[in-house]
Order: sequence, then C-alpha cells, then structure tokens
Amino acid sequence: MKNILITGSTGFLGSFLSLNLLSDPNNYLYLLVRGKSERECAHRVADILKRVSGGFDIYSLKKRQIFILKGDISDPYLGID
Repeated sequence: MKNILITGSTGFLGSFLSLNLLSDPNNYLYLLVRGKSERECAHRVADILKRVSGGFDIYSLKKRQIFILKGDISDPYLGID
C-alpha cells in the first residue's frame, strides 16, 4: 500500500498522473484541490478524470482509493486544518 499526495491533480499533467496511479489498487491517492467546498472539489476531480479517461464519474471516487483534500498550495500548511 502506498499513500501518495498529489497537488495539481486537476491540471493537465496531474490528471494523467492521477489516472495512471489509479491503475494500481495498492495506491491511495490524496488529492489537494482548490474549491469552495469539499463537494465542489470532488466534482472537479471527477469531471477532470472523466475527461482524461472517457468514463469516470463522481460515484467512482467512493469505490476507489481517492481522498479529496480541500486546500491550496499557496496557503500556510496547504490550507488544511
């Protein structure tokens, strides 16, 4: 089992990297995402992954080892409490 933190997961490179890492069921991804709410962040991730994979949806996030962290890399402590 590997715990992997990815910043920029909704960007071009980060989205393909995240999708690639999801192919290994032993990877647990912690994605730092900017947004107003955790729900908005989850929808952003699902939309991006759907675009790059061609069939990913919001409900797949719950079935996989993806954990969304609402935050911002420019904030102290990544904006995480």
